[in-house]
Amino acid sequence: MIQISDEDYAKLKKDADDNSSIKVIVRWIVALIVVVLLYFGIATRFIDLEIKKQEAAIQCDIATMQAQNAVYIRQIQSEGMSMDDYLKWYEIYNKVG
Repeated sequence: MIQISDEDYAKLKKDADDNSSIKVIVRWIVALIVVVLLYFGIATRFIDLEIKKQEAAIQCDIATMQAQNAVYIRQIQSEGMSMDDYLKWYEIYNKVG
């Protein structure tokens, strides 16, 4: 068995403690890097998908409203109402509804 002095032992122990502190710091840095990479690599894709779903839903709503407006215009034209009368009716309808 090798005998070392107390000073050398204290120095080696301090170095070992410093090394374990550095290991903890390096682990936290690596974990932070992994989290950032996951966020930008995976989470942004999910966010993009959610945005595209919302855009598609809005486009669907717009198409539905346009179809309803076309039906209303056809009804009004079939009833013999002019476009000016329709616009006046539509303005009043929006204020009431």
